[in-house]
Amino acid sequence: VARAVAVISSFLSLQVLNEAGSFDADESKHSNKPIVMRCEFAERVSCGFEWLNQFPEFSFVPEYMPVFRDKDRGDVKCPIKGGAYIVMPSSSPVIGEEALFWASAK
Repeated sequence: VARAVAVISSFLSLQVLNEAGSFDADESKHSNKPIVMRCEFAERVSCGFEWLNQFPEFSFVPEYMPVFRDKDRGDVKCPIKGGAYIVMPSSSPVIGEEALFWASAK
């Protein structure tokens, strides 16, 4: 997990957000100011896991927005003050593996 966080953090430090707060593949729209993100922690898949919405890579979710649910915790909301980015959301969740990483912009 530490290696994945290091690789993701390195990649994200090179990315630029568009005005809507999403990553934009059209480089002509990029400013020269990169956004630096820090992966805070991962959420693991447990019994009954299901996404509440579809979240593309690097989706920004507001603080307290429900993201997924499982049998043990019910609806799990964004825990990071001010909101967070969803990094590496699993398209095929497997119990015990990471469902996503939470990242905050610094």
